Formats: sequence, structure tokens, C-alpha cells
Amino acid sequence: MPESIYTPPELRQHEGHEASFAVDMWGLGVLLAELVVGQLRAEVLVDGDKMKSALQAAAATWTFTELVLEGLLRDEPWDRLSAEGAMTTPYLEDARTYSNNRCQPPFLSVAKVPVMPVDPLREGPELAQLDDGGVHLGLFEEGLGGNLPVDDSVLSGL
Repeated sequence: MPESIYTPPELRQHEGHEASFAVDMWGLGVLLAELVVGQLRAEVLVDGDKMKSALQAAAATWTFTELVLEGLLRDEPWDRLSAEGAMTTPYLEDARTYSNNRCQPPFLSVAKVPVMPVDPLREGPELAQLDDGGVHLGLFEEGLGGNLPVDDSVLSGL
């Protein structure tokens, strides 16, 4: 049976190692690397410099690369992060912060129209109260499956 890139070094050496949570963490590291880099070849995985270069070129942040390389794809099973340890890395701490709604995700900061309740039976201008106490005039256009908010800059073109 051919070995998979998901097979960690300790199981490739056939020295009596058993499956453990460290094996799962290696597999998670390979999966995360593949999601970012694309299909990996075994020789890239065993060459730390090639893997680091591939991840740094494809990953948006160093904290992700650090999580995968320094935490999950360690040759020695006892050096790999546990699931609990991985959850305390800077990359996953940031993800948990966003998921717990303790702060606004960065992709929402580029939205020009605040999220507001929409009455699907009503058309035309609608006033919405903003969190900061201001009032926002929102226009809604008939769109895919309902009313879509239109940015205020559309008003200048009317």
C-alpha cells in the first residue's frame, strides 16, 4: 500500500509507533497546507525549506504559516501541537475572536451599507437607525431572491 502525504514520519519509519492524536495533528497540518498551497507532493513535505517557501508564497499571514509549520508539521510527534495547543495559537485565536463576535471581521469594514432589517413587501426609500444613533437612508432594489441594499453613492447618480 503506497504511503500518503497524510502519513506522518513516525508511521513511515515503521518503528513500532502507534496511531495517536499527534498523527491526527500531522494530517490536519497537511490538509491546511493543501487548502492554501494546492496539491502537495511528498518531497515538498519532507523538505522544510520548500514547504516554508510554498506556504509563505500562498498564505496571507505569517501566523497561519507558523501554525502549520511550527505547530502541526513537526517531525517528532511529541513536538506537535495538541488540539488544545493549536487553539491558543495567534492565528486561531484571531479566528475565535471573530467567531465569538467580540470584534467585527475585517471583511465587514469594507461594506458601505450597514446591515439593516428589510421588509420584503415594501419598496423604495427606508430609514434605518444606526448603532451610532444616526439615521441612514437606504434604497432597496428588487434583486435575487429579495431586496438588495444600494450604496448611498447610487443617490448621486439619480
